[in-house]
Amino acid sequence: MQTAETVAAALDIPVVVKDDLRECFYGAAEGQLIVDLKKNVPEIINNWAHPDFWDIRFAGGESKKEALERVLKVFDDLRQEDHAVMGIAIHGGTMGALLNYWGYDFTSIPNCAAFLLLYENGQWRMGSDLF
Repeated sequence: MQTAETVAAALDIPVVVKDDLRECFYGAAEGQLIVDLKKNVPEIINNWAHPDFWDIRFAGGESKKEALERVLKVFDDLRQEDHAVMGIAIHGGTMGALLNYWGYDFTSIPNCAAFLLLYENGQWRMGSDLF
């Protein structure tokens, strides 16, 4: 939200909040350190980014697949709105899931990273090759 508000203020445009663009809900893992999760639930944390295991979840949490489907639904809905260009600010976990889904090769996502996403001919494309 802070990123969206900062950019919107600089461009003098409104911020429109889409609740379903929120970060994945990690349930019992919320607020825990990765090092602790690696020790306590290695079968989940070690497979979290692997597409074959996107149905796994931390106790009481949302699976990566559920979170991704929720976010992709918003992207689909946004295609129906009348915008030539828009900016979307989301958390790193959600961005990582999208990057994985679209087959974008990355090792980490720095804070305030920017990716260009283009919808044309019925599909999304993303990456630095679009700049």
